[in-house]
Amino acid sequence: MGRTTRRFETEAPPWAAMDEWAGERGFKLKHADDVRRRYQKGMGIGIAPIYVEMIYTKPWAHLQAWVGINILVRPGVLIFARSEWTPESGGWRLSRSRRIAREVINPLFEIFEQELID
Repeated sequence: MGRTTRRFETEAPPWAAMDEWAGERGFKLKHADDVRRRYQKGMGIGIAPIYVEMIYTKPWAHLQAWVGINILVRPGVLIFARSEWTPESGGWRLSRSRRIAREVINPLFEIFEQELID
């Protein structure tokens, strides 16, 4: 699966920090329930959509980030691309979208004191 994942302990619910981060960077809340929130930035026009998801059940938080491949992006990365791509650097496919994803996701990883995406 093409996702960057961090798992960590936190006693405080992460939702306020997530909402503030998302609002500052133009992410839209796409799904929310008692334990999970998923945010999306972009729709695939210009760059591939960027997703961030947090699952929280005290004391564990599970944070994931990925670049989505939709029908608008697929021709540019060849038809055979998988539907998700990790934001890590490397390779030529989606290099611009992955770089932009790292730039907006790394500040969230910093908030939760997690290893940044290279």
